[in-house]
Order: sequence, then structure tokens, then C-alpha cells
Amino acid sequence: MRRWLVALVVVVVLAAGAVFGFVAINRSNFGIPGFYVWKTVGGQYHGSRRVSVNGVSLYVETYGSGPPVLVLHGAGAFLETMHYFIEGLAADHTVIAVDSRGQGRSTDAAGPITYAAMGSDMIALLDALQIKQADVVGWSDGGIIGLDMAMKHPGRVRRLVAIGANYDVKGLEPKVFATGFFDQEAQDVKPFYDAVAPDPKHFSVLIKKIEHMVTTEPHYT
Repeated sequence: MRRWLVALVVVVVLAAGAVFGFVAINRSNFGIPGFYVWKTVGGQYHGSRRVSVNGVSLYVETYGSGPPVLVLHGAGAFLETMHYFIEGLAADHTVIAVDSRGQGRSTDAAGPITYAAMGSDMIALLDALQIKQADVVGWSDGGIIGLDMAMKHPGRVRRLVAIGANYDVKGLEPKVFATGFFDQEAQDVKPFYDAVAPDPKHFSVLIKKIEHMVTTEPHYT
């Protein structure tokens, strides 16, 4: 388990109560309108594309130039919630920002959503983009995806920054669900999902999949 740590510089901020990324970085989309302006005016935006991997179509945007860095959002969210990271890193990196499977503009597949599946998606994405190795910055579930990538494919992850990521399901605080936090966060992200998702009617299915995932995974210890 520790051998992959030797090959990587890993900065992991473990939050015992980390649950859903959604729009926790900037609730009510604070800052996202400004991000769209930055992207349009001078953000070194190179465009978007769809990349087919493992039976799903991932929505990907790229920015900047320099060493590649993959930026991963939290559960149920979309790449715009990572705009602070995208804007900062694009100054001297090639930023690959992606909507994870079933979320944002990316499609879903039959069966559960798992961290292993999303980690595999990101490795396949790097393959499709012909990127041998990249830094990874992940928020919440994005950080867990980064952990999965680093443990299973240490040669593909140069450095990992996992923010608010729990390495075991024991890091989840069960009381959070009793507060209505999950339902509120789902409602916060729903308008964006309805506007851009390939199938807006899939939202309730997506939320159930995510709730199951975060209450049963991960188990990296």
C-alpha cells in the first residue's frame, strides 16, 4: 500500500466529514459567471470535446499550456465548480477539466457509479489524449478518484492533490444525511444538470447512484 506513495508527492487534506463536492466550493454558483468571462476573454481556452471511454461519453475542456494537470470535481457537480483551480493552473499548465461519468454533460452507463469505474475512466481519458503522465487535482470525490488512479496506476500520476477526500467510508459522517444536506445539495446542482445533461430525467437515478457510492465506498485501508 505504501509503495506507491514513494513514487508520488501526495498532498491529501483528509476531511472526516467530507461528503459531496456538489457546489461546496462556491455555493449558488458564486464566481462561475466570472469564470465564463475569463474563459471567453483571456483564459487560454482551447475548446471542448467528447471522449468515449468505458461505455460513457466524457465532456472535457482544456486550457493553458505546459505540464498536464487533470482537474476533477466533487460528486454530482460539474467542472465549473473547479473554476478557481482551472484559472490558477492554466497560467503554466495544460489543464484538462472533465465532467465525471453521469454528471454534468457526461453520459452515464448501466450499473452503479463507483470510484474504481471513474478512476478507470480518467486513465482511459489520458490514453485517448495521449498523455503518459499528469498531475491530478481533485476536490472531495474528485480527490478519491485521484487516490484510486494513483494506487492502481502510479506511473500515470506525477503528483496528486486530494482535497477533502476520505480514503475509507468510515470518513463519512452519517449524521449529515439526517440534516437534509444531501437533498439540499442535490437541489442546488439540479438547475445546471437540467440545462446541460444529455438526459435531464436521469437526475434522480444519478443521485441514488451517488448516495449509494459515498455510503459504501471507498475502502483503501
